[in-house]
Amino acid sequence: MRRQFEPMTSRGFSLAELMTAVAIVGVLAAIAIPSFSAFRKSGEVTSAQADLASCLMRITPRVSIDAEADVREEIEAAFSEACGFTGDDGRRLELDIDGTNFWLSVATTSGTLKLSNRGRRQWDRNQDGDFDDPDEGRWGP
Repeated sequence: MRRQFEPMTSRGFSLAELMTAVAIVGVLAAIAIPSFSAFRKSGEVTSAQADLASCLMRITPRVSIDAEADVREEIEAAFSEACGFTGDDGRRLELDIDGTNFWLSVATTSGTLKLSNRGRRQWDRNQDGDFDDPDEGRWGP
């Protein structure tokens, strides 16, 4: 016995519909990924700045700065006690002492951020190892 012709009912998406959906997702991804990447970098820098400021606020009351005395050991002890930790996203805070002045620094994917006990802020944006470029003497955008 022969079957009679039955019209095919729609059981899914056509190739054209699937290709259109993939194209739309591709366009949205092309727009969203760079924005997300910039947002992520900005968040990392903000987090690093907060880590440095927090560490400085915890160290400063513990160190008595005397212009005549070498306070290296006192600063190192206060740093290891208060800030000798790894930042929120695995970044390591570092300490650089020069007489009675000290710098806290942290490396990020956007460059190295530094904060001094005198409140001076530096950001090696171009990651060339120095802070002599005009826009590297501040943390702002």
